[in-house]
Amino acid sequence: MLYIKMLEKESLNIRELIKIKLKRFRNVKENDALILELLDLKEKTLQKLKAYLKENCIMKVCVSNELFYDDFLVFLYEQNIKIVDGKWLFKNVAKETLDYIVYMKKTKIENEEITILVNYLDKTIVHFIKELASKVKCLNIITENERQFNNTKNYLFNEYGIILNFYSSKNKITSRSSILLNFDYSEDDLKKIDLNNNSILVNFNKVVLDKKSFDGLLICDYEMSSKVKFSQNLKNFEYNYLYESFVYKNTLPENIKKQLEKDKFKIRKLKSINGEIKKIDYLKNNSRKMVNSLDKTQN
Repeated sequence: MLYIKMLEKESLNIRELIKIKLKRFRNVKENDALILELLDLKEKTLQKLKAYLKENCIMKVCVSNELFYDDFLVFLYEQNIKIVDGKWLFKNVAKETLDYIVYMKKTKIENEEITILVNYLDKTIVHFIKELASKVKCLNIITENERQFNNTKNYLFNEYGIILNFYSSKNKITSRSSILLNFDYSEDDLKKIDLNNNSILVNFNKVVLDKKSFDGLLICDYEMSSKVKFSQNLKNFEYNYLYESFVYKNTLPENIKKQLEKDKFKIRKLKSINGEIKKIDYLKNNSRKMVNSLDKTQN
């Protein structure tokens, strides 16, 4: 993994600085991490970086907070470089995210009606569904590609007698769901769904909805902790991103879970686009749902 940050010029003497000005960046090797420190963001530097990425067959990078802005990210995307943004890890800790939500709501997971929004199945989502199905009272899956789920559906029924409920996007099942977990539905896809404004929607992808589309509790990011410590030279990087770069592997979800457990991974807080979601927000959302349910019963 390559880590990209800005060069801290004040720590260099004149001779070191002159040498770096010729190359436009400096490489620093720390343990297993290769850190590339950019002199500046001028065109000449970016062209040198472009050549370096190509020559070294770099496919994925982790960038510091000061570089995590649109122009520089677009530059990297144009080089077909993947950028660590915490979303891969977020998807792999869907169960931990759900446990945190239920804890903050002061409810039990078996009392929640949960709906998963997913069109493209992968091993991480399959593992999550198998992990979750036996623990909730009702697990719905909204998808336009039900055939993909045949193996998982048959496995859960044959091994545990568990039946998954499948629906298309046009179904109204989401209007009564308490928690919705979106793995790959786009903003346009979500706008076609009858979303319940008393529910909690977790976007594990990069989709953001405005208040007109959804007025419930929208979760799109997280903060975490673990026992893993990183070099001071990486202090300006988001901890979530550093940890994702540390555990990122093309391996089975079970192996990733073992790594998380070993590292004492823990979700510290969940976030909306406006920042941290406070405990009172979960309780307000829960209370609003109870009031609306009572109104419907009385009517």
